[in-house]
Amino acid sequence: MIRNIFAISILAMITMLVLGCGPKTSPDESKKCNPHSLTIEATGSHYVKIAWDPGCPTETRIMRGFNIYYSPTPLAKMYPGHQMPDNIKPYNIELYPGDPEGDIKWESFEFEAIPSAQLFYVHVRVQNSDNTLSLPSNEIEMICYPQGTIEIMESYSGDKSGFSFVTDTYCATDAVENDFYFFSKDGKKYLCSPLRVSEINRVSKIYSLGEADNLGDIETISVSGKALDKVEMNVGHVYAVETQDGHFAKLRLLKMENVNGKIKAIFEYFYMAPVIKLYKDA
Repeated sequence: MIRNIFAISILAMITMLVLGCGPKTSPDESKKCNPHSLTIEATGSHYVKIAWDPGCPTETRIMRGFNIYYSPTPLAKMYPGHQMPDNIKPYNIELYPGDPEGDIKWESFEFEAIPSAQLFYVHVRVQNSDNTLSLPSNEIEMICYPQGTIEIMESYSGDKSGFSFVTDTYCATDAVENDFYFFSKDGKKYLCSPLRVSEINRVSKIYSLGEADNLGDIETISVSGKALDKVEMNVGHVYAVETQDGHFAKLRLLKMENVNGKIKAIFEYFYMAPVIKLYKDA
């Protein structure tokens, strides 16, 4: 009898051990976050703001933070799994805890002081509480173009009476790098090609695009009609400037001011500089 009880006990223990060796799922696995829906939320000169859904199934996040990967090569395409090579470091030196905006279902991150007109690839991964990585979010292409506000004095009013899109700096009206200027005549203001100054200056083609509330899509410039070397300026109107290099800038005249007897024109602008692509398949 004792032997039978002992045998039954041994059999029960073996059965428990066999069943216990089967595959297990961590109780926290279903709560892990997997980021997705990465998108560009805003751009500026040397600046891009990205945003994404952290992909957390519950309000309680099982994670340590986020890693943001930024490279001229598509890293998520090259490493689509949970592992990243040790020599590839995230853009954020310290683990990013998320933005302070309070929306747990939407995160954002700001890149600053990045090169203009260069193609980068960006994706986000969660670093889990056990230091493993999530799968990558969708990977997006990121380019920032020179843009912002230009304040130009009327022609021959010093070193801010012209602007070079290539160097993204102010210059004099007759500077060889200048891309446009304006002058006043008979109460009217005219946006002009520097070629009107002399034969050695740059040739810009100017298009009047009419009145508009904003500059429109930064990546599309549609022109029509004849290109001119002089166009009358009006507040609230938009102009396209094709530089001598064949690249377009878009300007919208915000306002004009009188400064010590000289007119200052204030434009918002963006410049579609030629994009540098370092990845051979880009």
